[in-house]
Formats: sequence, structure tokens, C-alpha cells
Amino acid sequence: MAPIWFVPPVFVKTETGVRHGCNNAKEALEQLKMWTRRGPRWHKAVTLCLQARGFSLHPLRTAAEAARKERLRQLNETMRSDNGPDGWMSR
Repeated sequence: MAPIWFVPPVFVKTETGVRHGCNNAKEALEQLKMWTRRGPRWHKAVTLCLQARGFSLHPLRTAAEAARKERLRQLNETMRSDNGPDGWMSR
């Protein structure tokens, strides 16, 4: 895959305060992976670099959300069957 070039370069400030001029999305991702503090701006930068390289987080998020909903449904069914037909703890 051909790199997506940044013209002019995008400057990424490292945690030590040094500014590194990144010429493409792959190089920017390599710099961003070194960060230990990962806030909203970091997530936005990583998402944009991944999208520029042709990757998308949307299918992964959709699958994770579907799995979470299914697990909640299973837990609710388990709670209902444990509580019995007459309500909470009818035993």
C-alpha cells in the first residue's frame, strides 16, 4: 500500500517535548504508538491516520457493541429465570 503523504509535514510533539515532522500516516502512527498518555486528541489522531491508511474501526466497534448487547440479553434472561415466573425470588 502506498503511503499517504502529508504536505506540509504534520508535526507530532513527543512526550519529551521534541517535535517530530511526520511525512506520512504510517510514520505518524509509529510516533503516536510511543505515547503513554492517550486522551481524546490521541484517539482522534490515531483514527485519522488509520483511515488514511485504509483501515476502519467502525466494523470492529459494531461487532463489539453487538457482542455487548447479546451478553446483556443473556444476563437478563438468566436473571428472569432465576427469579421465577412470579417475580423476584419467588422460591
